[in-house]
Amino acid sequence: MELTMAWEYPAIVIDGETTMTKEQVKAEFGFSLQAQAEMRMEKNRLNPHKRIPFIKQGKRIYYLRSEIIRWLKSLENK
Repeated sequence: MELTMAWEYPAIVIDGETTMTKEQVKAEFGFSLQAQAEMRMEKNRLNPHKRIPFIKQGKRIYYLRSEIIRWLKSLENK
């Protein structure tokens, strides 16, 4: 017998916008969990166009859809 647990941590609301989980970002934007981790890395702090905007609360990672869209649009201008 195989047990699978799909546990989602609760979303938070910032300025009226509900945050997205890593899995939701993967589903909507197509960034794998590994790619997201690489884009969040500290080394990208000096190269902001490579660093995906995120919010960290404890061990949890959240994203705002509007910030990801703004970030993607900024990459188009590079």
